[in-house]
Amino acid sequence: MTFGFTQTVCGTPGNRVHGGEISTGSLIINGFTYDLSTWNHPAVGVFNGSQNPLYTEPWNAAGKDASFMFQNVNKHCFGLITKAEGSSVADDATGALGWYFPCNLRGQNGTANVDATNATSAYTCHIGNGARDQYDKLPKSGSIYYTWDDVHDPRRNLVVYQECVRPSDSLPPERR
Repeated sequence: MTFGFTQTVCGTPGNRVHGGEISTGSLIINGFTYDLSTWNHPAVGVFNGSQNPLYTEPWNAAGKDASFMFQNVNKHCFGLITKAEGSSVADDATGALGWYFPCNLRGQNGTANVDATNATSAYTCHIGNGARDQYDKLPKSGSIYYTWDDVHDPRRNLVVYQECVRPSDSLPPERR
């Protein structure tokens, strides 16, 4: 009676890649990996439409995390996160912010120091409708995962958000 039940009900699990093991032909954005090894950035700003930011100076984005360049702002945190007095972060009359964090690439291992360059510039933020449309069309290669040991590693700056641990998982209380 249970033969094939899990696969029938749940389907085939998607591809998962352990954080820190992303290939140099890929880019991480908001918890997913994208194979951009043959992709070229659309012509805008410094890009002419035939360059791949994974392999182009000064980006060299291969294997990095670009989530801060594609922030989802003004959703659940609208009104809770506000800009500091004197900040040049873009906002509008309603208080909607252009970005929360500097729009920079990060290493996939969570071991690099905070990079505050671009904190007041939208130059590398992909916040416009055109950029968001292009991002939404990118095919995902898989989801990124980290282990509890990765999170507890004192050399890393990782935090758990919306954990997916089931109650049946046997984790010690300090890891729940």
